[in-house]
Formats: sequence, C-alpha cells, structure tokens
Amino acid sequence: MVIERVELQLEGNSRQDVRSIIEEAAKTLGLVATQVTTLSTFPGSVHWHFKQGKGRGTLEATYWPDRRRAWLSVRSGREAEWIAPAIRALKRLVATGAKAGRYRLYSIRNSPIHGRGVFALRRIPKGTRVIEYLGERISQDEATRRYEETTQYPFTFLFEVDETTVIDAGVRGNSARYINHSCSPNCESLNEGGRIYIEALRAILPGEELTYDYRLETEEPMTRRLQATFGCNCGSRRCRGTLLNVA
Repeated sequence: MVIERVELQLEGNSRQDVRSIIEEAAKTLGLVATQVTTLSTFPGSVHWHFKQGKGRGTLEATYWPDRRRAWLSVRSGREAEWIAPAIRALKRLVATGAKAGRYRLYSIRNSPIHGRGVFALRRIPKGTRVIEYLGERISQDEATRRYEETTQYPFTFLFEVDETTVIDAGVRGNSARYINHSCSPNCESLNEGGRIYIEALRAILPGEELTYDYRLETEEPMTRRLQATFGCNCGSRRCRGTLLNVA
C-alpha cells in the first residue's frame, strides 16, 4: 500500500533529460540508486529505488514518458526518518532542474559517433548561435607539445584559431568540446575576431546530435594511413572516412 505519493513537475523535458534531472538531484542529496528497472506495464518507464547510506527505508521514483509525469512514493513498512525530508528536497531540486531544462538548447550524453556528444533538447532554428568554443588559449608550439606528449591526449579538444593561437578545450573548456565531427554536419564553426562560435547550418530537431566538420589540417603527406589514423565514424552517406581536410 502506498502511504505517500508526490508528483514531480517535469513538463517540457525529454525522457533522457528527465532521467538525468532525477538522478542528479538524488546524487546531490547523497541518495544511492540500488535498483533501476522498467515497469512491464509501461514500456519506456523508469523506476528507481533510492536508499540513504546503510539506513533502512526505500524511496521510490517512477517516470512515465508517455505522460511526461513522475512520482515519488513510499510503501508501507519502509518508512524511515530520512525519507520525508528527502522527498521535499528531491521535489525542490527536480523542479529547479526541470525549469532550467526547459530553456536549455542541448544536453550532453553518450554518442553513437564517439564518446560523449551534444544533443538538441528542442528545435534549434537555422542560424542559431548555439555555443562559443571556450578553453585555454595557447601557442601553436604548446599545442604541438601537448599533442605529442601522450597518445591519450584528446587532440580533438585543440581548436586552431589562427597561425599563432590554439584553444585547448581540455583546460577550462565548456560543452562545445563534446560536439562531434560529421562529414554531413548540421552546424558550422565561425571565427569572429579570434572567438569561435558553433552555429546551426539548418533547423535541428529535438534529439538530433549536433555536429560540425572538423576539417583537421596537417603538414604531413596525405596518405591513406594518415587518413585512417584520423578515421571518421559519423555514418553519413557522404562520409569521407577521415576527420582530415582532404579537399
């Protein structure tokens, strides 16, 4: 028997975003998800069991994507002193996260192209300036040193501004560093007075991954081996097979 049930306000957020909002809120409160399942009668739903440390009691949360609604609930026999204040705090944090999410253009999550990627949360009109590419500004020599220092260094975080300056988004960078390459991109990079912006080339639908063409430059001979070293996984029908600028 459910003894308490509190609805969470989540309108205007995608399923993936809602899951992130609830889990981040729980993490902030020090709650641990001991079980995450899907309710068989509601395909696509997410059901969590949260606990606080080794204490007794379980706080449950359920999200129904088809209704874009979520509830927190406590079942009889599982009451604990921490649950009531946790419900109030979780409700407040989720509401704050959901409100912020309604105005965000994008979120970061796993990408089928490579690692993490940037995905549209809502329709982004053509010409929208999505984000500025930020990071530490370093010299070309320093960028070369950092690239050659280790094969594990994320070279795609290095964005060449001009002949003397490179932005290393691995240091004080922002979400722009997670925008992946595509040979058929929906965004482009623009250099305005030494500042780099990512702008939508066309209308981008909710759920689409944001991409731009890296067109990496190299002074080495353009061999097939070199192209393979900088291989592309964008999956586009126009994929040229490499992140390098081979035109």
